[in-house]
Amino acid sequence: MSITESCESSSSVPEDQVEYRRVFRKHVFKLLRMGYKRLDAENFKDSEEPDITGELVRTIEEEIESPNAPKWVSHYYVRE
Repeated sequence: MSITESCESSSSVPEDQVEYRRVFRKHVFKLLRMGYKRLDAENFKDSEEPDITGELVRTIEEEIESPNAPKWVSHYYVRE
């Protein structure tokens, strides 16, 4: 059992909070995937981690601001 599962299985955590966490994680991973899709990995093969992270933040911000983005992205912002 993971830490997350043990926290969520506790009877002290309200069901709506468990659902919120589930959806939040799902959205975070979707935003990361959307940002990575915009990266040109070839350009970063010799880059240091701060450069890659900064570019990933930029591409995720572009995704959030895109008129074609899902509506839920407007509830998020990204920071390094």
